[in-house]
Amino acid sequence: MTADEKTCPDCAENVKSAAKICRFCGHKFAEPGLLEQMAENAEEAAQKQVAKLEQEKAEQDAGLARGEKPKFKWMSGKGCLIVLAVLFGLVIISQISNPPVDPAGHEAREKTMDQKADSASALAESVDDNEVPPPADRSNWTYNENEDRMRGQTVYTASIRSENTVNFGFPYSGAQRMTIQLRKSPAHGNDVIFFIENGQIMCDVYDCIGAISFDGNTERLTLARSADNDSTIGFARYPEAIARKIKSADKVAVELSFYREGSRQFFFNTTNLQWDRF
Repeated sequence: MTADEKTCPDCAENVKSAAKICRFCGHKFAEPGLLEQMAENAEEAAQKQVAKLEQEKAEQDAGLARGEKPKFKWMSGKGCLIVLAVLFGLVIISQISNPPVDPAGHEAREKTMDQKADSASALAESVDDNEVPPPADRSNWTYNENEDRMRGQTVYTASIRSENTVNFGFPYSGAQRMTIQLRKSPAHGNDVIFFIENGQIMCDVYDCIGAISFDGNTERLTLARSADNDSTIGFARYPEAIARKIKSADKVAVELSFYREGSRQFFFNTTNLQWDRF
């Protein structure tokens, strides 16, 4: 322990002399100025009482010298009690200011803290092993707003990714997901767009033909090519009708044909869609 440190009476750790609270256990130290003032006041009171008793004793001795009978005053006995109480208070203050350190107690506290740490670790592991499932009302939709600065308006989108993946062969090797996006754009109007991460959606000269199911009710899905002939994107021919059915459905399935891969199906949990743009 250095000269500018003191020992905590609770955990026996060394902290700065100016510290008011122990950084190890949270013990609050009494303010040194307050203790000194209390000790000073107690000492002053004791000195006054002693002086009073000495004066009374001198008066009593003088009376005895004159042949007077000794007088026993109740206040003298009370004064003695006050002096004893003051001295006892000084001892208590001294103990508070410089408490003894109990090594055994310090070791016990460290053991308890280690046990608490082990318990916390065990609890964390149990939470990881028993992961709480997400709430039933959680939405899989993500929403975005982008400013069309040229027109001074906003582009709104709501997107959802398929719950399952499909594996394509070379050159589009790897797991693929499909995304459905609802978009309201001041430049392009209302759209329901179907994206694939990699691969080529099979289309004829005009359209890409597939199927879409809303809660088990399957119907024809007709997609238009993108203007730049991007084979990973298709635009629904009747976006308002498709969006309305998606909003009312909990489960949606999409089936499209892909180059060298045949027909593949993607499944979506579309519950809790918050969309009123069209």
